[in-house]
Amino acid sequence: MQPEDVKWYIMHYKESVVRTLHLKNEIHELTSLLKRVENAKIADLISITQNWDIMPHGTDIGDPTGQAAERIADGDKPYYIQQIQMEIQNKEEELHKRSSIISYVDTWLQILNEREKYVIQGRYIDGTVWAELKDGFQEKFGVRYSQTGLIRIRNRGLEKICEIAK
Repeated sequence: MQPEDVKWYIMHYKESVVRTLHLKNEIHELTSLLKRVENAKIADLISITQNWDIMPHGTDIGDPTGQAAERIADGDKPYYIQQIQMEIQNKEEELHKRSSIISYVDTWLQILNEREKYVIQGRYIDGTVWAELKDGFQEKFGVRYSQTGLIRIRNRGLEKICEIAK
């Protein structure tokens, strides 16, 4: 993996964490909606096949209950149910991609020392500008680095990540 790819993953980490939480909630709600809609569809099919009066209704011999059962067994789904299923599938695919980003970045951050992790997290995940990063670095580690020094620390960290992300 190239350094630009690694940076892209790290820069999209925070967004991916938030988005995965949102996607999980959406998938749960859509799945719940799908179950309710499917149950209502089955109830509707059953109710339209029931004939409670004893009066004849024509000369055709039919089996509406059997026809309804056949449609259900054949997987006959109305368009609105297919739409909900498609939306769930799309959200699950996005969830998988976002979860991969999170997994990679979590793994990469574990191999860095505290200084490299601080600079990379601050710069790419939190979006901290270099001037603030320098001040925070001095406060946390008790050592003052220039922007160039912090860039060197960042580059060492990125090299480590690129080495394991080959």
